[in-house]
Amino acid sequence: WNKEKNQNMTTFSRYYDEKGVLHEATMEQLEDLLKDEKNKAQIAELIYHRYYERYLKIFDYVGSNRKTYHDDKGKVRGDYSVFNMEYKNGFAIMVNCCLLIETLASLINGNNKTPWGKGEDAFNIVFAKAKHYENDLMIFYKKNIYRHIRNGLLHQGETYGDFKIRRDINILFDEASNTINASKFCFWLSRFLKSYRDELSDPETKWNSDLWDKCRIKLRYIIENTREK
Repeated sequence: WNKEKNQNMTTFSRYYDEKGVLHEATMEQLEDLLKDEKNKAQIAELIYHRYYERYLKIFDYVGSNRKTYHDDKGKVRGDYSVFNMEYKNGFAIMVNCCLLIETLASLINGNNKTPWGKGEDAFNIVFAKAKHYENDLMIFYKKNIYRHIRNGLLHQGETYGDFKIRRDINILFDEASNTINASKFCFWLSRFLKSYRDELSDPETKWNSDLWDKCRIKLRYIIENTREK
């Protein structure tokens, strides 16, 4: 907070583009952008990067450092990225994804916080929206992911309800064994975030639409929450 200028300098979104150029927007700048419909695409882009950079981008990184890996019997598994094999973890991926899902629900609903006892509903709102986007995350609608994955991971570092998290199965969700492929889940959540950005940016999506009304309400909550008290 810049007391001299009475400006909210808290960062809303910060990222580097493909050319290495820094793009940064403060809460003060976001508040100004929200005053005019012509800024729809810019606001949508800032929203996308705020959440992609914070929650998902690290899991898209592969790295050039590679080495040969073996199984527990000494048999060669293959030559793989060290970062992918040793630093990525399905539990960490799912924790970040769950945090982002709850945040996306608040944007879709226009909520400051997830209402008490409505966490499962928040997740299902995102999974229902996934169907609209033709996104594979729709298969998790009413699968109690909030209770069994989100709560288990965040509170105890484990899953509940006999759910399993892996990165080496060939499908997103094996319902017979309740196994989720965390990497594929992350991929589809990244696609969902892009679809949300694109829907906000679409000229057919009106400034006074329910989508934008709820989004603006949430953004104003974010701005207000960073003001100096």
